[in-house]
Amino acid sequence: MAKIDDAAILERAKKLCAQNGTTWDWTVRSNKPIIDQVDRRKYLSLAREQLLEENEGQRGEQHSAAL
Repeated sequence: MAKIDDAAILERAKKLCAQNGTTWDWTVRSNKPIIDQVDRRKYLSLAREQLLEENEGQRGEQHSAAL
């Protein structure tokens, strides 16, 4: 299993949060709802899964190209 950088996971989680119309950080001035710790864990988990899937897809493409 590939190791995904924590910073990449956090960046993706924040993007997913913004796409869903919520705010990750309470210090950001926004009219959007702010997520809590439970929701943050959900976004982090989803972001990690997405990055792993993308990484596996890229490795599969590289393997196919090598054949």
